[in-house]
Amino acid sequence: MQRRATFRTTTSVLSAQRQVRVVVSTESEGRDGLIVETRGIDLTAYRNNSVVLWQHNPDWPCARALTIGPQGSDLIALVQFPAEGRVERSDEVYNLISEKIINASSIGFNSEEAEQDPSGALRIRKSELVEFSFVSCSALRDSLIVDRSGHDPARRERQRMANKFRAERDAEMEQHRRLAAQLRSEIADEALLRRMKPATQAERRRLAELLQRERRAGR
Repeated sequence: MQRRATFRTTTSVLSAQRQVRVVVSTESEGRDGLIVETRGIDLTAYRNNSVVLWQHNPDWPCARALTIGPQGSDLIALVQFPAEGRVERSDEVYNLISEKIINASSIGFNSEEAEQDPSGALRIRKSELVEFSFVSCSALRDSLIVDRSGHDPARRERQRMANKFRAERDAEMEQHRRLAAQLRSEIADEALLRRMKPATQAERRRLAELLQRERRAGR
């Protein structure tokens, strides 16, 4: 049994490397009435030949999956396209994705264990992934792209603000560390003064001055 339909798919274009991150499959029920359990998908054979097709056409390989595996209830893949100009049809598919024309992917698999779900859908508990493809039509109505890193005009500003926030946070944490170290040093000095119990007020001031000078010299 093979399913030629798309589950909820999300892609993120990593334009500098010509890579696309794809949510290949989820455990939502599709229009075809199937629920495929992510943890039950056997990826062993696919990882040995991790080709990515266009519209499930075995004569039209367009990319390869660098990584693929479950994350929670989703099956996630990082797809690598050839360098620009090397394979014309791969360029075509990549450009369709980059220009937000193609938004979905689809899996083809062999079912190994299935049962009727209480919802009425057929739940595929165990299966073997044969291939997955970029496709024009999806099985789920909410199969939408939510992030394209290479085509977000506000991404650079968000990255700048994030970097600024991290720098401010690191500076604040460093200040807290210095204050904590100073407090620990002062507590230790006070404990030393109490143990030594100078006889006069002048001796206490002198000892305090020496401790302070030593602390400054150690910074």
